[in-house]
Amino acid sequence: MKNKLNILAIIATLTVSVASAQVGVGTVTPNAASILDVTSTTKGMLIPRMTTAQRTAIVSPVAGLQVYDTTTNTNWYHNGTIWVQSASTASGSKWTNDSAKTAVKLTNLSDGATVRPAQTEFVVTDAGNVGIGTDAPTTKLVILQGSNTMPAFAPSNSYRQRIISDGLNSGISLESYTPTATAGVIQGVKARGTIAAPTAGLDNDIPLLLASRSYDGSTMKETTRIELKNAGNTTSTTGGGSINFYTAREDGTQALTQRMVLSDQGSLAIGSIAPNAAAVLDVTSTTKGMLIPRMTTAQRTAIVSPVAGLQVYDTTTNTNWFHNGTVWVEDETVTASNGLTMASGDVKLGGALTAPTTISGLTATNKFAITGTGVNMFNVDGATLSVDATNGRIGIGTATPNAKLTIDETGSATTDGIVIIADNTPANITLNSVGTSFAGGNVTGQVGNGTRTAPTDVVNNDLSLVITGQGYDNGAFRETSRIEFRNSVDPSFTNPGGSIQFLTTNLSNGTTSGVKRHMILTDEGNLGVGVAPTGNITLTSKLQVIGLQVFASNAAAITGGLTVGAFYRDSVGNVKVVF
Repeated sequence: MKNKLNILAIIATLTVSVASAQVGVGTVTPNAASILDVTSTTKGMLIPRMTTAQRTAIVSPVAGLQVYDTTTNTNWYHNGTIWVQSASTASGSKWTNDSAKTAVKLTNLSDGATVRPAQTEFVVTDAGNVGIGTDAPTTKLVILQGSNTMPAFAPSNSYRQRIISDGLNSGISLESYTPTATAGVIQGVKARGTIAAPTAGLDNDIPLLLASRSYDGSTMKETTRIELKNAGNTTSTTGGGSINFYTAREDGTQALTQRMVLSDQGSLAIGSIAPNAAAVLDVTSTTKGMLIPRMTTAQRTAIVSPVAGLQVYDTTTNTNWFHNGTVWVEDETVTASNGLTMASGDVKLGGALTAPTTISGLTATNKFAITGTGVNMFNVDGATLSVDATNGRIGIGTATPNAKLTIDETGSATTDGIVIIADNTPANITLNSVGTSFAGGNVTGQVGNGTRTAPTDVVNNDLSLVITGQGYDNGAFRETSRIEFRNSVDPSFTNPGGSIQFLTTNLSNGTTSGVKRHMILTDEGNLGVGVAPTGNITLTSKLQVIGLQVFASNAAAITGGLTVGAFYRDSVGNVKVVF
């Protein structure tokens, strides 16, 4: 009886149009284009419901066959070849709500039927994070490949996008196929404020940061970094940028440290964070040097078209070399020594000699010339030797010579004067005067008492000039002859006179007695021969011979050893000549 009532209820809800073979459920006017029109505003329609296993077990499903899959909780239809999950909203067949992960995920592959396998997930979380290859993105974009498991560690929250690879290399390829020169661009854009109300960037803001991290067993440690940083505040007319490079020491002794910077002015600093503004390359270190290219001489000279300023270290000569635009020049280390001094890198003449020094190769062409002006423009030890370039004078023992050659022995422990030494040749002094108004060369001896600055008059017999002859004997030079120019002074006269005295050493007793006076020319012009060796001499005639031998006759004089032309005195005092 119950079954009959159910059948009657179904019949009551159906409206069948016989003419068109249409069936209406819940309506008496089924749509003309439909074979079955189910209408309701309070109830839905239940199609066959089954598990995925039951659905796929249907024998020979025809195109258009539809079921509700209770495993996937989505509608499925058969397209004549395969089962296809129906496209619908996120709660339909293509997208699935995952309340456990608070996300919506793409369910099937492109065939609309195959459930997406692991590592092909595409997920959008309620927080707005997007995951590709993972259903649990922790930042705004996570791309995971090679694994379905997120790493246990995560980067700093400041990094919002992640590309993660397990057993694969992760990377980004920016490829451009355009007729222009522009290729892929990685750009960091930085503004203060907000998107709706941005403000200008400030000095040291970092629009782009590139960093590398390495796993240390517990966390990811940053090992290198490149910062593209603002230099100065950004305005419409000002504001630049710098590129800063950081590394960490491999041995762990130094954490991430800035090593190099390319400044806004184009200066590159290595070992410093502030390059000198005047340098295009500023290398700073207190523990390391700088290595320029190193090569042999053959390799250096083989460089093609070297430009001026090119520098290398030559391992053959072990010195630095630079090219001056024409030839290679050895840049030897310069030290100031042996008569040279250095100040601020400038080597100058002046300093103590530390080794014997020879200047060779001087010729009439390769002259050694010292030019200058002024009194005492060149000197040795102040006054030992002095050159007066203004007046053309040389001083020995004085810095103010008053003649072409002035020798001053004031304060000297010896009175050497001028010594000329010749080996196997005569030592000569030649006074050569050329001209019609000159009397010839002069040798003058001057003497005064007192001092040079306060002289007093000479006294009788003072020597003005001495000319001596010496002979070498028994290990020493001994005086053999002398000419003395002496002053003759008489208080009754205003000006002094002078005499010339001639002294010699007798061959037989020269080694003991020394030179003795034998002739004198007095201030009155009288000539005395055979005079006393010492003491004052008074001559009363123009020629006075003292000590002539006495012989009775010419024959006796010859017998006594005189020769023709010799003078002798007879017994009565007459002077005669041997004939």
